[in-house]
Parts: sequence; structure tokens; C-alpha cells
Amino acid sequence: WYLGGAMDVIRHRTRDALLPHDLSHGRGVLSLSASGIWEVISDSDIHADELMLFQCLKKWVDEYDGADCGGTTLRGAVAAAPQKRKHDEMADDRLSVAQALSSKIDLTKIPPSALKNIVSPSGLIGKEDLASAFEAQALRAENHGFSFSRVRSTSEPKGKVVVKGAGVQEVNGEYVPRGRIDGVTKYVKISFWKGREEAFSLFRFASIDGSRTWYISIVPRNFEPGSDDDRDFYFFQCQYDFPFGRDWKAKEEGVDPAPICVWEPDNEWS
Repeated sequence: WYLGGAMDVIRHRTRDALLPHDLSHGRGVLSLSASGIWEVISDSDIHADELMLFQCLKKWVDEYDGADCGGTTLRGAVAAAPQKRKHDEMADDRLSVAQALSSKIDLTKIPPSALKNIVSPSGLIGKEDLASAFEAQALRAENHGFSFSRVRSTSEPKGKVVVKGAGVQEVNGEYVPRGRIDGVTKYVKISFWKGREEAFSLFRFASIDGSRTWYISIVPRNFEPGSDDDRDFYFFQCQYDFPFGRDWKAKEEGVDPAPICVWEPDNEWS
């Protein structure tokens, strides 16, 4: 039999109708036949999410008590069962129906934690289908900007960068770790420039095209490095996580010769 007018109630009050707190409020999903549960799970107008529908299906199988619910067979899916079939055989029929119906549930719209803790242990969903759901969720998260890449350690290196040989004397000196930008350490030196104390920053900046460049600049206070307001002295185009090398070139504020940068560890690391 099919649900007819009762389906309107189920559509708009799914939890109350099918997952009541106790039997004093009715048997809920347990009262449905195979054709009834099929109609519910297949319905595209139901006001329930995929996890709730899965919980209905799981309860329909797990808590079956052998009570007559108007027939437990599914036309075209499970053969008709005799009225006095044994309880375990009827339960097996329900499991077969539920496993067939699980294809109607969009697993990718169930939270990963629920897939792991509720769906997977149920035995209603195959391992391949679960793996496909997890894969789709991971790709969707990545497409929406979630980064799975993480450095193993974010602790600052114990040492300093020494800038030598720059035509602008104020640029030369020791730069110490001070925060991070573009996923790598930024280095800072406090010095005077044109009679004013400034923070000289040595940092890597990622361009829109994906290329990366190290800069030695004065970054205005309360600004992030890489803005048009930076006063750039020297730059070094490279993808490396450290700015060491001799390929530095002068920018607007810079004067040749360009500097070189070397790493000096703290004494305890020497």
C-alpha cells in the first residue's frame, strides 16, 4: 500500500512523524511497509535532509519488531513473503530493501563525521560508495577554498638573515623572524630611514599569476606587506621558502649594488 494523504504530514513534519521520541507518540517509521518506506525515501519534496532520511531507513531495519505493518514486501525488489514468515527472514527482507533504497540517498550531503560514525557502521552502504562520497566532499571543500596543505611546524627558525652589500646602507644589517606571510617566515629590522625610525621587512609575496617574489621594503605601519604603499628597495624572484642568494635587483628606492642575504643561526645552533 502507499501513503496517500499521510505523505503531506510526513513531508512537512518528518521527524515528528517518523522518528518520535517514544512509542507513546506512535511507531513512526516502524509502521511503514516496504512500499511505504520506498515512497518516503524517494520523495523529492520532503522537508528532510539526507542524514534524517538515512536515520529513518536505519531505524526501519534495526528496530523491526515483527509487527504487521501492512505488508513488508517491495514490488519489483523483494519477492512477496508469506504471512507467517519467521521474524529473522522478515528482517532479512527489510535489510535487502534498505540496501536497495540507500542509492536514493545523496551521501555527499551528509556531514563527513556522520558518514563515519552513523552511516558506515550501519552496514547499509558499501565501502566503495562511502569512499566516493568522502572523495566528492574533499574535492568540493578544496574547490571552495579549503586548503588541506599544512606545514609540519610553524615555529619560527632560530636565527637571523644578514643582508650585506646593498647600495642603500640602511638596508644592510640583521633581520629577525617576525610573523609569517605567504606561508613562510617574514624578517624585520628596525632602523632609521631619512631621519625616521622604520621597520624594514624582508618577505615573500605571491602574485595573482602564482609567481613569488622576495622583497626588502619599508611597509607602512598597520599595513600588510605587498601593498602599493610599500617602499621597495630590492627584490628577488624565486619560489624558495628562504631569500638566500645573489640574484637580488634594485627597485624604486634601491641603489646598486644589490645585496646578498645569508642565514646566521643562533649560537646554540652553531
